[in-house]
Amino acid sequence: MAVLPGTKPPEKKSTQNVNKKSNTNSSLKDRIITKRTLDNTGLKVLIYGKTGSGKSTYAAKLLEEKGIKRPIVLDFDVTNFAEFNGKDIEKLQYTHIKPNQNYSDKLFEAVISDLEEITTLDYDAIIMDGIDILPDDFIGEEGGFDKYGNRKSRFDNVMRKIWQSGKSVVFIGQINMETVDPEESGRSVDKLIDYINRKVNETYKCVIKNSEYKIIIKKKRLVE
Repeated sequence: MAVLPGTKPPEKKSTQNVNKKSNTNSSLKDRIITKRTLDNTGLKVLIYGKTGSGKSTYAAKLLEEKGIKRPIVLDFDVTNFAEFNGKDIEKLQYTHIKPNQNYSDKLFEAVISDLEEITTLDYDAIIMDGIDILPDDFIGEEGGFDKYGNRKSRFDNVMRKIWQSGKSVVFIGQINMETVDPEESGRSVDKLIDYINRKVNETYKCVIKNSEYKIIIKKKRLVE
């Protein structure tokens, strides 16, 4: 994992207690999954809006307010997310992967590898910037409908790695991340975009009108 120049890679966390062997004899009480258990992974936030509507600025402000100390950005759209808490933010981009043969395979392998390493490092939040274009970047080179099956399976694997990391996560995307009623809009719902909207606890829409920035709270589910 190569962080952009000007930043210092964090120290690795101790893995002494991370990879505990599962105990097949553990009690029922230890194995019950509760809402509280599932929510212990931290913040789950979606921020979306048109280009230039202040999404990255608001994401940084929100994370500072939530007490996040060291986020890392996975940038899929070469965005302008540059600073956090007055310092250069640590960012990974994937422009070194050229859009030629096997692009989707190479991108998927790189993202999974980075998320696995990030899980062991001292970051407390993952920012997925440009999340709206990632599913289509995972469309394979196979013919027919197989390529769309790869799109879903790869995206599912990336999401699984994020939830397993135990870190807070912020998804940033364009206006097409907004959920719509297919009957009213006449548009079909992208199931992967709908999945993110359902999984997050907080959703914010960034709007700019007459040079005035506005944040609209679309969902804010309190977690005890």
